[in-house]
Amino acid sequence: MNYSDKPWLKSYKLGPYKLKASCEPYPVEPLGKVLDKAAEENGRKTAVQLDEKTMSYKELKQQADAFASALVGMGIKRGDRVCLFLPNCIEFVIGDWGVIKSGAATVPTSTARTDEGLIHELTQSGARAIVCCEADLQRLMALKTQTALEN
Repeated sequence: MNYSDKPWLKSYKLGPYKLKASCEPYPVEPLGKVLDKAAEENGRKTAVQLDEKTMSYKELKQQADAFASALVGMGIKRGDRVCLFLPNCIEFVIGDWGVIKSGAATVPTSTARTDEGLIHELTQSGARAIVCCEADLQRLMALKTQTALEN
């Protein structure tokens, strides 16, 4: 089956844009370099906006780099999984880029998950670390022993 033959495409409102079947040729550089390049070319421009809070590409890169360094300093290695248990916030974007730049994989999860659902997701993903808001810390500490979380 060709991508353009997929029946659900008929229901998409694409406007003037058309979906491509592939993004080939794929870039040779690591994904984390995409942010580096964006920061270099668009440093002062807004990269993320949530309500009244904004962050430039330069700030996003700096904070993502700092977070990536912190993850590596905690022992996170290439291929490890890091769960982002955060609401819709700029910190989620920083966390996602930081995880990518550390070489790990992001496991995004909803803060609305039940304890059982969260334990299942953390166990199945093999997440070694989790990033959360301070308000969720006690809840997650109580679940930690039922998962592979180290941090």
